[in-house]
Amino acid sequence: MTPLVLLLWGCANWHAPELCDDLVSEICSGCSETLSEEDCLSQLDEQMPCEDAVDVSADYDECLAALDSGTCLVFDELPESCRAAIRIR
Repeated sequence: MTPLVLLLWGCANWHAPELCDDLVSEICSGCSETLSEEDCLSQLDEQMPCEDAVDVSADYDECLAALDSGTCLVFDELPESCRAAIRIR
């Protein structure tokens, strides 16, 4: 799997962990046929530890809009706007 996000950022967004959780939930929402939500969330937590999220990029809203909740995207390519949507410390 390719890491989804990962940059250091100077300013913190106090809502970043919550926004990260929302993004992870959206990514996992289409995976029920191939992967349990718990397994999906666990796998994504290894790549994108939301408790360490410090900010979201300008592409965050575009990323959420681009996700098709009917498709399991954990192992597939994510939209370009999602590549650095969450910044992790």
